[in-house]
Amino acid sequence: MYTNFPGLKVVYPSNPQDAYGLLKASILDDNPVVFFESEQMYGLKGEVTDDTQFLLPLGKANVRQTGEDITLICHGKMVHLAHQAADLLQKEGVSAEIIDLRTLKPLDLDTLVDSIKKTHRCVVVDESHPYGSIASEIGFLLQREAFDYLDAPIGRIGLPDINAPFSLELYNAWFPSVEQIVKMAKEICYINK
Repeated sequence: MYTNFPGLKVVYPSNPQDAYGLLKASILDDNPVVFFESEQMYGLKGEVTDDTQFLLPLGKANVRQTGEDITLICHGKMVHLAHQAADLLQKEGVSAEIIDLRTLKPLDLDTLVDSIKKTHRCVVVDESHPYGSIASEIGFLLQREAFDYLDAPIGRIGLPDINAPFSLELYNAWFPSVEQIVKMAKEICYINK
């Protein structure tokens, strides 16, 4: 929703190191910046540099894993699910490239298009409702900018169109899963097993 505001930058890191570099860059940026973090990642541990000058540029995605068969575009907690899905896909002979957006606005469209030129297939994984989401916008932009390189429709994974359930069991069934990513990626790659 915040990506709709003109001039507002939107940041969404997936790990402690990126959070450190992106938060510092957000503070130093002359424009207004909204910095999101997933509550589900608060317990996440990871290396963080001691370099007090370390910054990550806003608007630059990170290719977390290279692959040849399909591109998984994600941010925040979804990056971790995408890595798990990529491991399962690899066992079935599907090589997945994982792109961590880091910044939702400005969007690093060049990195996304370059990946599509290589893999020719794409799934956008988002932890929001699909209607009017960043996943929808990415799908539109990729159809416009990389249509000739696509060998299959762009897949999109998000939340179902219902409110978040209170029960943990229902919440886990409601939230995007590794299994959903694998299933969608296999459909996009025309794998029926």
